Amino acid sequence: MDLTPIATRFNDAYNARDPDALRALYAEDVRGVWHVGPAPVRYTTRDDVVGHWEREWAGWPNATYMARRIVVGDGIVATQNLWSATNTGVIVTPDDMEVPPTGGHVELECATFMTFEGAKVATFENYWDNMLTFIQLGLMPDPTSIG
Repeated sequence: MDLTPIATRFNDAYNARDPDALRALYAEDVRGVWHVGPAPVRYTTRDDVVGHWEREWAGWPNATYMARRIVVGDGIVATQNLWSATNTGVIVTPDDMEVPPTGGHVELECATFMTFEGAKVATFENYWDNMLTFIQLGLMPDPTSIG
């Protein structure tokens, strides 16, 4: 089974803000991990994962994923994406801290690795550079500019 179309459908559903289409891509007991800081954020159900995306859209209503590369192996898909968004809503962190909108625009490369059971995502791990996000939003200084 060619898994490339499933990875492409994820980006399409995310960009369309379609939670039902996203829900259809994941196994009910999907296991997901976001590597976004010192402690990974873990989800263990399809509804938890879709809830994550819905909270993300609230803080970043124009966010988009654009596939840069999709690599398919034996039951695994790796994607490299460009995520682009303007922060016009409240960002709710995994520990429920609220960050007010900054109006800042963010572009960053991110990667996702997915395994499949049939045509459903069974597990995934997302890798995301939160430091770059905070720098682009003006919430922390760029360490390369400190002299």
